[in-house]
Amino acid sequence: MLLSIVRTLTSLRSRGVGCWLQFKGVKIGPGCRFGSKVKVGRDVVLGAGVSLQDGAEVHGCVRLRDHVVVQKCAEIVGNIEVGQDTVIGSYSFVSTMPDACIQIGERVLVNSFNVIGAGEQVLIGNDCIFAANVQITDSSHRFENIEDSPRHDPAFSKAVTIGRAVWLGSGVKVLMGVQIGEGAVVGAGAVVSRSLPAMGIAVGVPAKVVRQRGARDMREMGTE
Repeated sequence: MLLSIVRTLTSLRSRGVGCWLQFKGVKIGPGCRFGSKVKVGRDVVLGAGVSLQDGAEVHGCVRLRDHVVVQKCAEIVGNIEVGQDTVIGSYSFVSTMPDACIQIGERVLVNSFNVIGAGEQVLIGNDCIFAANVQITDSSHRFENIEDSPRHDPAFSKAVTIGRAVWLGSGVKVLMGVQIGEGAVVGAGAVVSRSLPAMGIAVGVPAKVVRQRGARDMREMGTE
């Protein structure tokens, strides 16, 4: 009985949040669900069945396709498109500079505490898996001026592309200009400062390919 009451109240609260957001001008598809203390900007577009959990924030020119889940206290800010059935994990932060963009494919799993930032462009293919604490950036600061902090030197950017079905282990860092080929696997804690080939398995700092995935791996992924 008590559980039923809680579910009813949760559903009513979710509908109330949805009505308020629509009143503000947010475009919301059918079946969306909202937790408590969510914040959504008026230029955001939510597809059918999108779920924003407690404390989630979405601002800017953001489009979340059908059945995207933004977990607890995750934040998405900037020019960003997230493909259907993708999950953005708790406390993750996905953001762009004003003229940059991020595109995340379908059925991507971004685990908790990920940070993805773009000064130019970050493209992420379908069916990728990112473990906890992954960081992806396409930007850095210059540091030629020894009289001042690099913070005050101009930033520069070079696009990052991550292919379909890439698996990044816990704590992996992907740096500017990197391209990671389809089906690659990067071991926990690696720093990817150079591009990696499709189906490569890379580990270390900096990340180096130690072997290629075999024919069996490729058949399991449906790439043969």
